Amino acid sequence: MTTQIVFVNGKSKCGCVMEYSDGGGEYSDVHTITPCAAHSHREVASQPVGYFAYDTDGGFTNHNTAERAQKEAQDAIEYFRETACDGWSDEVDSVCWGVILQQAKQTDIRPRTDEDKCESHIEEICDYVLLPELKNVGGL
Repeated sequence: MTTQIVFVNGKSKCGCVMEYSDGGGEYSDVHTITPCAAHSHREVASQPVGYFAYDTDGGFTNHNTAERAQKEAQDAIEYFRETACDGWSDEVDSVCWGVILQQAKQTDIRPRTDEDKCESHIEEICDYVLLPELKNVGGL
């Protein structure tokens, strides 16, 4: 199946952008297309990096599949149901599960220098960022 993208004044409805150059030399009529997230093959935030479940007793737990996260949340509700003979606990409202779009990943690892002004037992300096990079955050 072929997708046809229509550009008006260099832009399309989906967010793809086309730029034109006359080439100015060996090449003429050069068109450069920057694809939107839907047409790009890059990893985008719409692909989950994991799943989570949360309740006040079990806390926050990571899961590899949506099914496992959902089962843990359902099990937490079952626990509250079993102890609800005197009324449901207000904590049952905290039970949830969901998708993780980004996670903190360690970056820029380097040896400590005197300029870092850290304690002497610190041997390496690093930073953390949320990955994968989000594109078009407003459309989540």
